Amino acid sequence: MEMSFNVPTLVIQIANFLILWIALDMVLYKPMLGAIAERQEKIKKAIDEAEAVNREALSLKEQYDAKLKEARQEAASIVNAAAVEGQALKSQLVAEGNEDKQRIIEKGHSEVSRERQEALSEVKGRVVNLSVDLASQLFKDALGPDQHRALVSEFARKASQIHAG
Repeated sequence: MEMSFNVPTLVIQIANFLILWIALDMVLYKPMLGAIAERQEKIKKAIDEAEAVNREALSLKEQYDAKLKEARQEAASIVNAAAVEGQALKSQLVAEGNEDKQRIIEKGHSEVSRERQEALSEVKGRVVNLSVDLASQLFKDALGPDQHRALVSEFARKASQIHAG
């Protein structure tokens, strides 16, 4: 087997290779490279859009956090104001209750004092009447009516001094 080199066959084979290369380049490589480039562009766009959405989400999260912080501060302020108002209302109610209590106590004291005075007056009147009756029976003949009254008045005055002292 001898190898011979045939130039026309080599030229035909080189021509066939070039035709195949040009055909494959036109039919397969260029459309495939175009599809790859187009796919890379879509991927790049998708990545850019995802980054933009991510930035927007971060911005919205920051806004949400700021509004949440503001709402919490406002809620704390409202709670503090309500606590202060509640404390003031409590103090006011306690003061009013103390005033009412003091008024009731004073009214009770004055009523007791008044009733005591009435009772004392009633007792004094009864003592005077009893004393007059007793004295008139004991000293019917010895003293006159004016002397009886003076004696009873003196007795009542001394009794009230003893009772007051």
